[in-house]
Amino acid sequence: MASGEKTAWIVEAGHNTANRQDFGEHDNEEGGGFGLGAGYRRYFKEGMKGFYVEANLETWFLEIYWRQFQPYIDLICITGPCGFFANGNSKITVLQPTLGVGYQFRSKSEKWAATIGATFGQEWNVKTKGEEVGQGGISLLTFSVTRRL
Repeated sequence: MASGEKTAWIVEAGHNTANRQDFGEHDNEEGGGFGLGAGYRRYFKEGMKGFYVEANLETWFLEIYWRQFQPYIDLICITGPCGFFANGNSKITVLQPTLGVGYQFRSKSEKWAATIGATFGQEWNVKTKGEEVGQGGISLLTFSVTRRL
């Protein structure tokens, strides 16, 4: 929803794909899920196109699949580490405030737009069902296609 020639309030729904590798609580964490968000965007050019800065607050409902190596404590292994991999999944609700920059391309009719951006912020797991999984600082690449109403 536009609130001026250089500013916009954003309401969004989307999918978040997480591939944390070993940056989380386990040796490997990956998964994804859907979420909702809202934000404010300020463009440098009139007509809400070109470069912009933004602030967003999003909530995601994610399922994270994790894998963790569990070494055998009482065995001596000649060939290297010995143990087994424990696997599991955790369902989390995430609160994610971010700040970002990007660029928006507009169609000639001004109704359609394609956006590419980069955002940086924080991810807090506000609800966890299962084992704890990673949270903390994040960096995201964003792509979107939108149509003005």
